[in-house]
Amino acid sequence: MHFVLASRLSLRNDPRFTERWLQAQIAEHPSVLGLGELSVVAIERRQNYGGRLDLLLTDSALKRRYAVELQLGPLDEDHLLRAVEYWHAEHRSRPQYEHVAVVVAEEYSERLVRIADALSEGIPLIAIRIEALQVAGAITLRSEAVVGLRGPGCWDYPGVHRPNDRRHRKRDNVLDTEVVQLREEGLSQREIARELGVSKTSVVRALIRSRA
Repeated sequence: MHFVLASRLSLRNDPRFTERWLQAQIAEHPSVLGLGELSVVAIERRQNYGGRLDLLLTDSALKRRYAVELQLGPLDEDHLLRAVEYWHAEHRSRPQYEHVAVVVAEEYSERLVRIADALSEGIPLIAIRIEALQVAGAITLRSEAVVGLRGPGCWDYPGVHRPNDRRHRKRDNVLDTEVVQLREEGLSQREIARELGVSKTSVVRALIRSRA
């Protein structure tokens, strides 16, 4: 078996690559983001208030859509906020889908990782580090999540309304009981969210319902 070392390339500094090139590769091979088997809904999707979303991807089985913002080189605040803005716009215009904000960049500062992590407690946000590798003359992409999606699904995020049926009310009641018990044991909201595998927003809602 022949072994070949891979060499890392800088997408930002190598003139062969542009953001459009990266966009095209992800559109053709969405699985490179590590988010499952996705398909493309739109490329450069125009937003009502201005701007264009780099990629809108979908997981049809989960009825989940990913609003993807790309940046070559290190992530900056503008691109992070833009990802959140586009996520919000897509979610408001098509609430029948679960929407996730995704930002993709080559590098992340510790500060922006902390900010993205804090944002992910309130909205569904994923931050992905991507790098280009050259292997035996071919170019490939490798990605890893810097900040992952919290909670089990769309019902744990603000602005997404849970259907008011018996099954979901029962689930709420079970969650409320567990949250109250853990709170009485002295756990913080963040610790409860981690213990139950839900978002901090879900914990706050459960506490509010329990006091109603």
